[in-house]
Amino acid sequence: MPERPQSQAGDRPARTPIGTGVYRLCAEPCIGTGIEWASGESRDAADGPVAGVLNDVIGSQIVTEALGPLAQAEFDAGRIDAVAASVPEPSYRLGASVAGAYLPAWRDCTFRWRVSRDLRPRAACPAGLDLVGLKIVTGGHCLVFGEVTMSNQHAYPPSVMRGRSGLPKQLEDLCADRALQRFLVRNLFFRCTGDVRERFIAAVGRYSADPNDHRFFGVLVRDLLPDERDLWHAVSHLGCNCPEVTRIEIHTIYLPAGHLDPLANDSTADGGTS
Repeated sequence: MPERPQSQAGDRPARTPIGTGVYRLCAEPCIGTGIEWASGESRDAADGPVAGVLNDVIGSQIVTEALGPLAQAEFDAGRIDAVAASVPEPSYRLGASVAGAYLPAWRDCTFRWRVSRDLRPRAACPAGLDLVGLKIVTGGHCLVFGEVTMSNQHAYPPSVMRGRSGLPKQLEDLCADRALQRFLVRNLFFRCTGDVRERFIAAVGRYSADPNDHRFFGVLVRDLLPDERDLWHAVSHLGCNCPEVTRIEIHTIYLPAGHLDPLANDSTADGGTS
């Protein structure tokens, strides 16, 4: 069972639930954990960090600040606000929003590539990963690639964890696809500006020295009782087919039974808060 990280005051987002570790599986270099959110934690997430990611609150703030001079110059403030307002991500992105709140808070990750900003209106999600970013590791920073899925199917593991389109297979293919990795890294360059540019360059240097030296995350979001069967086969398989220097973490976040749909509804109500 994973231990709770010891955090210093002010170094973690206050409202991102850590949850309770209910199981830990290990087949080096792959580990899997089950993390359970209580009802109160799930509500806190819906009202705070998950809503902030799902509704791209930070993105709206950035656009609003940049367009502020237009409002001061007597342009139509209502139209400016309409441009700055974010469009909430569709419900199928809820799992990625949960991961986007949890991993930065408790796994030292930074994600500057917001998939929602690349979505085409009234169309499907563009090809690519759910999570691309950076992670603090011993000796500096490394690149992070991640896939996220969710399921309320009453099966252990659910179908999203099996077969050629399942999460473990997606991670396995990503580990082997150098061309896709290079494409993602190049595109991440244009997102990593300002205070994260130096960290990005250090992570790319690490990747260039050893293309296997990076981290992969898989996140499964469920609203059933925890059961290690969700991850047992995935961890065993990936641990046997992964370079030793590469690290793979798969986390299942268990919401209270029946909370998956309410979490999505609460997170998108009134545009969310941060």
